[in-house]
Amino acid sequence: RASYSQNIDRNQDIMFYSKEELADKGIENLFEDENAIIGPVRSGSKWTLYTPAKKEMISDSVKAAHILITWQGLQNAGPEETKTKEQAKAMADSLLAVFEKDSAGFAKSAIALSKDLGSGAKGGNLGWFGQGRMVPSFNDACFLAKKRGEVKLVESRFGFHVILVQKQSKKSEKVRFAKID
Repeated sequence: RASYSQNIDRNQDIMFYSKEELADKGIENLFEDENAIIGPVRSGSKWTLYTPAKKEMISDSVKAAHILITWQGLQNAGPEETKTKEQAKAMADSLLAVFEKDSAGFAKSAIALSKDLGSGAKGGNLGWFGQGRMVPSFNDACFLAKKRGEVKLVESRFGFHVILVQKQSKKSEKVRFAKID
């Protein structure tokens, strides 16, 4: 497996799957055997191998809020944005430090600071969502959080997200797999 480990990192599926979900795909061996390699499986004109990449206790859905901090030059940043990426990171780090200690003012800060106008106006509230609904770094921060109330900082193509994981549904053991094309 070591010879293709770099490809595994690039081709990890964002989703985690239960044993039942893998059985529906016909690759339930990935759940039981961490050294399993399934395939090749043909999809159109492509052949793919599958192997387990990570097993975790994962919620089916989470409720989260976030504060989006952008910088000049990002595709989604408005023309009024003047912060450099370094300034945006420093701001996000400061918010993270504050809210890791006490998340009480998170909603007010989201209203005042978030560049996500949709959720920002609602105190950063994104509501409940399932896996795969957010960009990979955001998805992982929410679904790999060990407990509710955890505050995380991630970067995505939209900017820096200070994320407050508000609630998690019941957790169950799931596996993420890697695809080798």
